[in-house]
Amino acid sequence: MSDRTPNQRQSRSEATQDALIHAAIGLIAENGLENISIRSIIEASGQKNESALQYHFKNRDGLIKAIHKRHSSKIDKQRQHMLSAFNTTTKPQLDDVATLMVGPAFELAKVDPDFRLYIKAFGREVVFSEIPAVQFLNQNVKTSSNVAQFIRQSLSDLSKDALKTRLDSAVRFSSMSMSLHARSKNAFQGKGAELFYSRLKDSLVGILGVKESAATKALGN
Repeated sequence: MSDRTPNQRQSRSEATQDALIHAAIGLIAENGLENISIRSIIEASGQKNESALQYHFKNRDGLIKAIHKRHSSKIDKQRQHMLSAFNTTTKPQLDDVATLMVGPAFELAKVDPDFRLYIKAFGREVVFSEIPAVQFLNQNVKTSSNVAQFIRQSLSDLSKDALKTRLDSAVRFSSMSMSLHARSKNAFQGKGAELFYSRLKDSLVGILGVKESAATKALGN
């Protein structure tokens, strides 16, 4: 019978989960999600018990979901903080929308090495997701409905389908841009990072704000 206290057992369990999560993110960042196995994660995490991953996460997919949930909660908290600073009684500017879309991840990446690695690892997964990119990112996110309302107010002249397409393109573009930036030297640090962030927001404003051509409108009717 174990002589560890419940708190000690919980602490050990959390430490094991953290080790598995960190190892998986590192391997995915370097090799891609499709090229990692449960065994490689176990070895990289330093666990001696080969059933540790199954015990804590059931399988590899369960581990990936836990990774997304952990980092989505960070983004959610940061976005809620940023959203509270905007004036929601007037029509938002497109620059505000762009800031709300990529600002939380950028700010977290500046101060959190684990989050930088997460962006590096999973940006490509968002880009090539078969489900809508917005839906992919909104899993485990509490502020998604508030953010969607904020965006709709800014782009009220677009149809529902046009808005959906614009947002999907914007999310995939920003995810790839952030992932590539995360691979650069001194990523998310200094003047170069701020320039990247400003240009990324400019690009999002362009994607979201460009007027539909007459041909597009005709095809959409």
